[in-house]
This record gives sequence, C-alpha cells and structure tokens, in this order.
Amino acid sequence: MAVVGIAIIAFIIGDVFKRQNSRPDFAKIDGETILDVTFDTKVKETEERFKRQSGKDQLTNDESFQLREQVWNEILEEKILGKQYEKLGITVTDKEMEDMFVGEFIHPYLRQIPAFNDPNTGQYNAQGVAQFLRNFDQQPDEQKQTWLDIETYVRQSRILEKYNLIMARSFYTPKAMGSQIAALGANDVDARVVALSTQTVKDEEIKVTDEDLKNFYEKNKNMFKQEDARDIDFVMFPVIPTQKDMDDIADSVGNVWSEFQNVEDEYIGSYVNQVSDRWYDSTFMKASDFAEYMGLDSAIERTSEGKFVNPMLSNQTWVMAKVLKVQMRPDSLRASAIHILNNNVGEGVTRSEAEAASLADSVEALVKSGKMPFEEAVMQFSDDPQKNETFGDLKWAPDGSMGFLNEKIIETPVGGVFKYERPDKLGYMIVKVTGKTPENKKYRVALITRKIEASEDTYNAVSDKANKFLANCANHDQFISLAQSENLMVRNADFTPSNVKSLQGISEARDIVRWAFDENRKEGDVMDKVHESDNNCIVASLKTIRKKGIATFEQVRSYIEPQVRNEKKVELLAEKAEKALASNKDINSFAAQMQATVDSVTALNFNSYSFGMYGPEMKAIGKTATAKKTGMLKPIKGTYGVYVVYVDAITPRAEQIDGALMAQQMEMESTQKLRSLFNVLKDRAKIVDNRVLFY
Repeated sequence: MAVVGIAIIAFIIGDVFKRQNSRPDFAKIDGETILDVTFDTKVKETEERFKRQSGKDQLTNDESFQLREQVWNEILEEKILGKQYEKLGITVTDKEMEDMFVGEFIHPYLRQIPAFNDPNTGQYNAQGVAQFLRNFDQQPDEQKQTWLDIETYVRQSRILEKYNLIMARSFYTPKAMGSQIAALGANDVDARVVALSTQTVKDEEIKVTDEDLKNFYEKNKNMFKQEDARDIDFVMFPVIPTQKDMDDIADSVGNVWSEFQNVEDEYIGSYVNQVSDRWYDSTFMKASDFAEYMGLDSAIERTSEGKFVNPMLSNQTWVMAKVLKVQMRPDSLRASAIHILNNNVGEGVTRSEAEAASLADSVEALVKSGKMPFEEAVMQFSDDPQKNETFGDLKWAPDGSMGFLNEKIIETPVGGVFKYERPDKLGYMIVKVTGKTPENKKYRVALITRKIEASEDTYNAVSDKANKFLANCANHDQFISLAQSENLMVRNADFTPSNVKSLQGISEARDIVRWAFDENRKEGDVMDKVHESDNNCIVASLKTIRKKGIATFEQVRSYIEPQVRNEKKVELLAEKAEKALASNKDINSFAAQMQATVDSVTALNFNSYSFGMYGPEMKAIGKTATAKKTGMLKPIKGTYGVYVVYVDAITPRAEQIDGALMAQQMEMESTQKLRSLFNVLKDRAKIVDNRVLFY
C-alpha cells in the first residue's frame, strides 16, 4: 500500500510540474522574460493611480482593458528604449531633478498640475513645492505615492527628451543633395495630357495566370509583411423584444404609474430605486439635463411643483416623473474651508470633541468679525494636510457635488461664513462661500425609467436558435453554407490582432479573440459555444490564421490579382500608345485616334502633389516636371493608366529654392520622423507576446 501511495503522489507531483513547465511565458522582449505577476503588479498600480486621479472607486471593462494596454506599451518602451539609453549613457542627475521641480528650468508638465500653482496668481509655486518636500515624511501615503508617480514621469520624460535630441542631431543632409533636390523643382511646366485610363480596358481582355500572380508575389514580398492576426467570421442572432414582451412591459408600467401617484415624497426615493432602471437622484437639474429622453425636458418645464409627468415612450424606454421641487440655483459653487478635527480621527489629533467645538466657535467669530483674513485663519488653524498647496480652496464644483455642504453653501451668500458640524462626528468645518455662477431654473425630479427589453422566454428562443445553428456546423465551410441557407449575414473581422476587446458590432468580444488565438486552434474551427454580447447571440468561426512575417501566397492572392490585372492593363495601354505615336506625333490627332480627350496641367513642378485632375500620379509628375525640353514625351506608365504628355512650356520659377535651405528643410523633416523611431526599434526587437493566453 505504501508503494502504491508513493507512486500516486509521484504521479500527481509529476503532473503538476509537467503542467507548470508547459505553461508558456507571459512575454519576452529581446530574450528577457516578463512574468505575468510582474505585469499584474504594474497593472494594479496603474489602476490605483487612475482611480486616485479620476476619483473613481470602480473601473469599467473598457478602462481596465485600456490600462492593461498602457502598461504593456510602457514595459515595451522601458525595455527597448532602456537599452538605447544605457548604450548612450543617458541619465538624469538629482541636481537636474531638483532644477526641474524648484529651480530655474521647471518641467512643463509640472506647470499643468493645479496643486503646484499659486491659487492667487495661477503661476507655478516653487516655494510651496519645496516646502512640501521638506515635510514629505509627514504627508499622507496617498500624496507620497502621487508625488513618486510624478517624479517617475518627469525623470522618464527628461531622459526621452535627451535621447530625441541626440537622435535629431544625428540626421544630416549634405548641401549638395539639397541643391540637387532644389534644382529638380526649379521649373514650372505647362503641358497637354492624354490619359488612357485602365477603366477603358475590360477585365475579359486581360489574362492573369498563376505564374503572373506568383511572380508578383515573389518580387513584392515586403509589401505583405503582417503582424500576428486572425480572420474571424461570425453571425449574430439579435435578441429583440416581441410584441408580447412590449405589451407585458406596458402593463407593468401602468401598474407602476398607479402606485407612483400615491407614494408620499418622504418615501419616493426608495420607491424609485425599487421599480426604476436608474437610481433616484435628488440633485437639482436643469430641464435640458433630461433631454436624453425625447420630450421629457419640455414636459418637465410645463409641470409645476408637486405634479406628475405622465408615462411616455422615448428611445425604447418608458419614462414617468414627479417634479418634487423647483428652485433658482447656480450651476457651480466655490468655497474655502478650515478643518478643525477631534480625536475621533486618530492620526495624532489629540483635541477632544468639546475642545474642537470651542475652537470652531472661536475661529468662526474671528473671521466673521474681520479680525483675521480667512486665508490666514486657514494657515493657522486648519488641520487639512493640503492647506499649504490649496490655502483651503475647495475649487469650483457643480451644484450637487459638494456633499453635506452643498445646500448650506446654496443658502449662504457669496462672502458669507458658516460653521458646520461634520456628520461623521470627526469635527467641524468653517466655510466661506467664495463664488457662485448665475442662477438657472432647476428641478428636483423623481424619475422612473423602464427600458423595453426582451423577456427571458424571448432570450431563450433566440439562444436555442443560435445553439441549433452551432450544432449543425462543424467547420468553416459548413458555417458559411448554413449561414447562406438561413439568409444570415456573415460579418468579417479580418486582420484581427490579439490585443482587441471588440469586433464589428460586438463591444465585448474578448472571449472570441482569445479563442481564435489559442495555440491549439486550427483554420476552419468553429467556436464551441455561443457568445453573448450587446443583446446578441453570436456564433464565430476562424477563417484564417495569419502568422507574423510575410503572408503566404494564398493569403494575399485575392489582393494581388487586381493589382496584377491593373499592371497588365497599363502595359497593354502603353503598347497601344507607343504604336499610335510611331505614326502620329500630333497630340490632338493622337487623342482622336485613341478616342480620348486632351487635358492640360499648368504650373506643374517636382514638388506638386497632384498631376492635374488625375491625382497623385507620382511617375507622371516626376517625368513631366523634370523634362529638359518642350515636345512629346514617351508614354508614362502610371498607377491608374498611361499618360501621353506634350510639354508646351518650361518656365523658371520666380522664387528659386536655395540648396542650403532645402537641405535644412529635409533635415527638419527627417527629425520629425523621430516619432516613428520607437516603432522601428520595436520592429527590430524580438518580442514574444502571449498576453492573449492570460487575458
């Protein structure tokens, strides 16, 4: 028995290690492994920072996804550019950092942070920042972390600035090259043109063979570089409310309307939360704030206080409302506050509740009497740890967003001061109202909404239909055939990368994308379950697996064929043009023979972007603009046709471009390409990205 037990344990342990060893790396960048736990830690830090900055407690799925992408890009930059910085010896010293925060060369990013600016002048307050740093150890942990985040950003920004400066100075354009380019654009050319469009050649006149396609593919392989991607086809079964669903909802709305009219105002908030799709909001709002429901805004304006807005159907939603109060109120408020806390707070506050109350009374009397300016009282008495940066200013805030202070600020005139006991029993606030915007008519409304949605029975019927479809298609060919027989639209998500969360018409498609990128997936597979998103049941199939590198011939065949056919049309037209010109040197006669028209281009030069009415035909522009003499040119093979050109005049441009200036301009244009330098380095790096297997 012991031997059997040991064997079983060994098997289990071995299986565990086997599964662990077979697990793919999360990512690799130039051979350096990036662990999933490292990535997760950075994501959590970034999410917490985003919450602090946005004031949110929870993130949406979109926000979480975008932050994960942001962290991945930051890691790429850190690893790829970090090697460049190390090779070049680029660093930022502590003295530089000090100079960017409190010295002569303040970093531009810091000037954009309101907390670092003097509230009176709006200018950067270097002294206030220096004082914050001297008291850094006494700052709250959240402020410390925010500061460290800012430091990191400023340091990395400065390093990147140095790197870009070095790269910019590495670009050089010789004056001789500038002079040569300037000479090419020295003349303006007027010419007559006969365009032989490829559209005049029927497809049936051109024979395209497999050999033609493969030759084009071999000669132009670099055109077909691709990233790792998938072509996904899918059909959607929309879950739409039936007439019975709509009738049932209308009956339910009628019952709610009868009850709603008999609910006392004291309990109306609770009732709304029980029966409505949206929570009760006691905030005073303008009628226009309800415009998302067509007609509701004007209905509220017509309704007096205490009266009801009858049920109405708007945007597939039933709405009804009661106007609880009507007031003239400002849109925004501003105030300053002195915080006087008691020992219920902890964190070093020893003042008793009675002592806090007494001090609050004294400070209120002091500022109301005018014996001490409010801002001075803030600095002397307030327990706010941010008072050195804010001077007690609570900033402008929308009406309704100032919590327990909101209504008292509304009641108090600008310049007025009041004392307020905190409802959390942590002390008192002495508040001075410093600003209000002009008043508007506003309404406190109890709003009930009931969206028209499909019932569970309807949803189950659609789900059954989608599952039946899925059960009858084992591969992509059957998937397409069945969709056609049932008149279902097959939607295409070609070239889908691994790092997307949505597809055409599907906001939450991450499960489909992860399925398509599974390492065991094969072309032609059909997803083994129905996906649900946006009131749709979705069946997906993997049409094509595109591996990073050069696309296969079969993958690009359909893209190549039109190009090859077009090239053959151009060749055919060029042969016809040359044959006609052999016996006819007059452009008007040539046009008549080819059943074409004579058009003109004027003031054409080497820097032109368009060949008259024919658009960006660059070969035609180049050969015409650099003609050495007037007369007929050889037929020019363009992208959209063949152009026969007769140069009528070559005129030196009034303003000649200096070669040295052209060289400088070319150099500046080169430095602008620094924005794409990271992408070049990224393409050269060896990156293994398996995030799709984890998220």
